[in-house]
Amino acid sequence: MRATLDQMNWRRGLLRAWVVVTAVWVTYSVAYYYGNCVRMYDYAYGTFVGCYEGSAGRVDYTYQQLFEQLFEWLIGVPAAVFALGIIVVWVARGFRPPRPD
Repeated sequence: MRATLDQMNWRRGLLRAWVVVTAVWVTYSVAYYYGNCVRMYDYAYGTFVGCYEGSAGRVDYTYQQLFEQLFEWLIGVPAAVFALGIIVVWVARGFRPPRPD
């Protein structure tokens, strides 16, 4: 059993897990905004997007604000998880015993 654990490629496995989780995250986020946001028009403000966000009720966004929020959710969250994974792997490598030369 020990030889199997040593032969596992943790870096490749964690990268694949991150790709799968990111794909699920992006799919969920797009479905959430597609289902909860409606294009609206107001003569005073022009075209905007109204999103229903739980207890906050309807929140109105301009297209730029909605794009920025989607960018944060679709790119920012997976990037932060990836960076956290790199940090965890780096810290875990510090606890390895030194290799015999």
